[in-house]
Amino acid sequence: MSTRTFRITVRGSFDALTADQRAGLLAAAPEHDILHAVFTTEGHLTYDVTPGPFFTFRFLDSGETEEDVLDATARAGHDPGGNGPGGRRGARMAAQRTATP
Repeated sequence: MSTRTFRITVRGSFDALTADQRAGLLAAAPEHDILHAVFTTEGHLTYDVTPGPFFTFRFLDSGETEEDVLDATARAGHDPGGNGPGGRRGARMAAQRTATP
């Protein structure tokens, strides 16, 4: 069986941000602009909180079976290291997660 690379996209919204959290996101916004979007093994977050509290998290993983796709998708949303949206304070994930083999 050959190894496949998965590009996983998680879309969601920041939920009930405090003024300090919103200010922090605005200050870091240039680093998270959509023009810098990439798929990486660490994951990459893009957002623009000015028009709305939405974000996209892109994650790169690999595996050989369908279960590997499911595991990678779960890791993208619940990264205990805090890189995924599930590790970000004030983040709420939407139901949409897509994996592209």
